[in-house]
Amino acid sequence: MKNASDFNLDAYATDIAVDIFTEHCLDRDAAFDMAWQSVDGSEWIIYHAKSHEICANCNTDQGEQSIEDMGGFPDGSTYDSMASLIAYSELMARVNEALETLFDIAEANDQAAIELVNDFVESQVEYETRHQDAGDNYAHMPSESWTDQKTRELESALNAETRDHAVEDHFDPASYKSAWEVLGVDARWVDLESETLPDLALDAFTMKAGSIHGPFDGGIVLDAYAVQEVEVDLQDLGIPQGLNRIAESVDCYIQGNLAYQTTDAVWFAVLDVKAFNALIADHFED
Repeated sequence: MKNASDFNLDAYATDIAVDIFTEHCLDRDAAFDMAWQSVDGSEWIIYHAKSHEICANCNTDQGEQSIEDMGGFPDGSTYDSMASLIAYSELMARVNEALETLFDIAEANDQAAIELVNDFVESQVEYETRHQDAGDNYAHMPSESWTDQKTRELESALNAETRDHAVEDHFDPASYKSAWEVLGVDARWVDLESETLPDLALDAFTMKAGSIHGPFDGGIVLDAYAVQEVEVDLQDLGIPQGLNRIAESVDCYIQGNLAYQTTDAVWFAVLDVKAFNALIADHFED
């Protein structure tokens, strides 16, 4: 500031506030603690002539009110020390006001950014846990990890006693049948060789979305894959204030430009009965 005027003093106070905010934008208390140090070390406070210039050319109502609120000038104050105290208090008030404005703007922007990140991550989690394309990304895994034990488990699942809800009477013996009967699986599956059964099943399944909180109901599950955690790249969101400011306020965990959201979602590889029956028919016709 070359000379004291209200306009220049406001600009000077704003410059100080911006410097402080840049360094302490994540810590309001630290920013306001830094304010008094910056003002106290200003040449416009240290040099009496400059303090007098502020008193002569600027509105110092805020500074004078602050001194009055503190009980007035200390005993033994001199003409110069009074000018310095008025200048200090006025500059301090303007710096604090500028800081308040900066933090208010930042907090409003932060809230908008928090909502943006939460909505974006939620949409990506929805895609990774519900969209069929995401489920199909797991479709190569059942065949890659298939074992003889899983073949035995498939046979057990097909033969498991299952409630047939087409029979209204719960106590009717006919209301309980083997799962393959209830689902409408071609009865000839029992005649398939142990090597052929999994080959056909692994060519006749679809990926279905579900949850870890309950077994998949309504089909024969060949395998299941817990999603556990979804990684989302936030770089393209272009958060101007950076993600560090909002990292502790969003619903996910943020590290760098990446967000991580845990989920209870599971993708189930479920036997497609219609496709399975078609393969069985082809097998025996050949």
